[in-house]
Amino acid sequence: MKTNSWILMLACIAWSTLPIGCGRGPSVEKDTAEKVSENEVVLDEKAMEAGRIKTETVSKRNLSVRVEAPGEIAVNPRCLVDITARVAGRIENINAYAGDRVRAGQELLTLYSPEFFSAQSEFLQMTERVRNGNAARIEEREANRRLLRSAAGKLKIMGMTDSEMDSLGKGKEIQWLLPVRAPFAGSLLESSAVNGAFVEAGTRLAKIADLTSLWVLANVHENDLASVQIGSMAEVRTTAFPGSVFRGKLTAVGGLLDEQNRTVQTRIEIANPSGLLKPGMYANTTLESPHRIRVLAVPEQAIRKVEGNTVVFVSGNGRAFRKRIIETGRTLDGFVEVVQGLKEGETVAADGSFVLKSEFLKSSMEGE
Repeated sequence: MKTNSWILMLACIAWSTLPIGCGRGPSVEKDTAEKVSENEVVLDEKAMEAGRIKTETVSKRNLSVRVEAPGEIAVNPRCLVDITARVAGRIENINAYAGDRVRAGQELLTLYSPEFFSAQSEFLQMTERVRNGNAARIEEREANRRLLRSAAGKLKIMGMTDSEMDSLGKGKEIQWLLPVRAPFAGSLLESSAVNGAFVEAGTRLAKIADLTSLWVLANVHENDLASVQIGSMAEVRTTAFPGSVFRGKLTAVGGLLDEQNRTVQTRIEIANPSGLLKPGMYANTTLESPHRIRVLAVPEQAIRKVEGNTVVFVSGNGRAFRKRIIETGRTLDGFVEVVQGLKEGETVAADGSFVLKSEFLKSSMEGE
């Protein structure tokens, strides 16, 4: 019995001298990233391959200038018209309201107008005189023709079409109501007509715009004025359609400087066949410049934000990367201008830099 006790005691002593593994097994797999210091991380080959990390040499590049400017979408005044009453009269029927899409020549409303009625009577009277040819003298016949042309012109100004005047002359039937028509296809932006209301000649009845062509009024800072040129192409982006880029052309640069904001208003003309863009929308514009500049730059994908700082990851020996805070300038042709923090010839991570950012953030969390 004593012999068994001694054997058990020796077994316990021998077990206690073995290394304690805490359940990790006989071998421990090394981490793919090792934090050497506060600002440096070393990746093994497996991590480099998995993250598809590629490096780029920091160098000076000839890049085309692109000017960023905030703007607002506006109606193209060339495609905007006020519809007014051409004669005094009473509004009888309204067939279109604000917000409606209208066709060219579509009847928007009708007017009952004694003046229109009298003009048709005059036209019929002169048509009859010229047709019968009762005037004996040539001068009198010419006078009748002039009066007929004048009567026809008056009806045309009121809004009567040539075909309607032909029908009037042939059938001698006077129209009781004067149609007010859309001059072109577009959107009815405003409508102030009210059924039964009496309006004077010149009263605004509606406002129509063809929104397939728009202006973008972009405010370019005075520092960028030398880089913009009429005829340059422009890209327009909106918050309403974040994934879409609309293209237009710079057609005018304003002549006045806003002294408060130090900007000059420019005009971009843009096609809008789909009707997605609406006047009043805010827009971010990018104007292409014919000028090129030579600057120290890195690929756009090399730039990361870490803890509020703009950083790149500088490669030391191919697998070691040091975080470095830099100051950046303009974004040009997919590259970012480096104002401070890097030297020509240094190497930075480009593709896969987000993997390095994750490693630094993970290391910081583990340190805490």
